[in-house]
Amino acid sequence: MNRDPHIVVLTATVTPAAGMPGTVRSDPAVRLKDYCDAFDFYTSLPHHIVDKILLLENSETNLDVFRRIAEKNKIDKQIEYINISSAYDAAKGKGYGEFLMLDAGLAKSSLCTPLSKIWKITGRLQIINLENLIKTSPSDYEVYCDLRDVPFIGDKFGGNKWMELRLFSFNLQGYDKYFRNRYDSGYVLEKPFFNTLQGEVRAGNTAVAPRFVVQPILSGFSGHSNRDYSGSKDKKKYFLRKICRRLVPHLWL
Repeated sequence: MNRDPHIVVLTATVTPAAGMPGTVRSDPAVRLKDYCDAFDFYTSLPHHIVDKILLLENSETNLDVFRRIAEKNKIDKQIEYINISSAYDAAKGKGYGEFLMLDAGLAKSSLCTPLSKIWKITGRLQIINLENLIKTSPSDYEVYCDLRDVPFIGDKFGGNKWMELRLFSFNLQGYDKYFRNRYDSGYVLEKPFFNTLQGEVRAGNTAVAPRFVVQPILSGFSGHSNRDYSGSKDKKKYFLRKICRRLVPHLWL
């Protein structure tokens, strides 16, 4: 299916604030390398798949290192680098800070238009099969995301009644409608956003596509636990979810 290229928005906090809950991978040098490796990966994606990258950072880090990566790679993409204020209460959590950053960054950006399809990605992570995710995405949507809702298991399999916030896609209308200024509801935002979007799906809103066609493949480390997403535990989850997505797509595992 032919489609216009999509935009990647990478969110970054190189130096987390003191007292930020749920941040084990906190060394700024380690985090900066994660961000640089991921940025290098996204700049290498084919131009007809991703032609614009918006990098947002909210800990007052100089972004010249990313400019040098882009210059070294001689990329054919438009790239925008935006620093956002980190003036918020760290106790509200990193999710709050990330959406505060998205609110400001999307408003400031000159890359994102009302017709743009935008992929928000936690900037330390590489979505290895992002090209396939984009190719298999719906032709029209306000939000394209992954919701998890499996009966009986609770949160045993990594969060239930849960929206995956490390990776999701939207247009500006969808962002304004479902996310902008709607993230002051507690530390774990994945659950209230799940409730909002699941409610839209149940009401028959076809502009919300609640499951990716293919299972995302993540490379990198969890900021919450420092766990390697390439480890055996996550590989088992990936294969199980991949099989279920194909054979029992109504099971939102």
